[in-house]
This record gives sequence, C-alpha cells and structure tokens, in this order.
Amino acid sequence: MEISITLRDLGMIILFLTVMAVGVYAVITLRSVNGAVREISAMLRRHRRDLDELSQSVPHIAETSANAAEVSREVRKRVFEVGKALELISRDTTDTVLRVNATADHVASYVLVFGEVAKGLLELFSKGKRG
Repeated sequence: MEISITLRDLGMIILFLTVMAVGVYAVITLRSVNGAVREISAMLRRHRRDLDELSQSVPHIAETSANAAEVSREVRKRVFEVGKALELISRDTTDTVLRVNATADHVASYVLVFGEVAKGLLELFSKGKRG
C-alpha cells in the first residue's frame, strides 16, 4: 500500500505546524504576562496606603492622569494598527503559500510529462536494439 503526499498537502502541514507553534508561544507569553500582573496587583495591595499618601502629596496628579489616559488611547490606536498590519501580513503569507503550491503543482506536472517522454524514448531505443 502506497501513500503519497502532494506538495500542497506538505505546504498545508507546514503552515499548520507553524500556526500551532505560534499559538503555543502566545499561550506561554500570556501565562508570563498573567504572572507579572498578579505580582503587580499584590504589590499594589501591599502598598495601597503609601500610594494614597503619595497621590495627595503630588500636586499635578490629575494632569498626569489625563496624560496617562491620552497615552492609553494612543497605545490602543497603535495596537489596532498593528493588528491590521498582522492581518495583512497573514493574508499575504497565505497568498504566497498558495502561489508556491500552484507553482509546485505545475512543476510536478512538467516532471511527469518529461518522465513519460523519457520512458517512451527508452522504450523506443530498447526496441531498436532488439530488432
């Protein structure tokens, strides 16, 4: 029993494995971020009183807070732009893989045709030597 894998199937397997690796990396990264957030949250709880004292002693805390809100909006905007760029990169990568698969299919077809021609020529020459 023979099993054959086309180049398209191989490309899809490679693409799937790449997506899985990126997914595992994203999960590991998110777990690390989650751990850091827990530590920061615990530290904020421990130092709540000190932070309240500090906020009363700093004269421009409201202005700083407004600046932080503006920075937060700007960061959100940039993250959205990065998401769109990643979507574009993903689409372009998929298009490239599809083009490579199509090209590989054409090359495979040419190889099969040339193989059949070579086989025919060998049969032709081998018949000539026998007769």
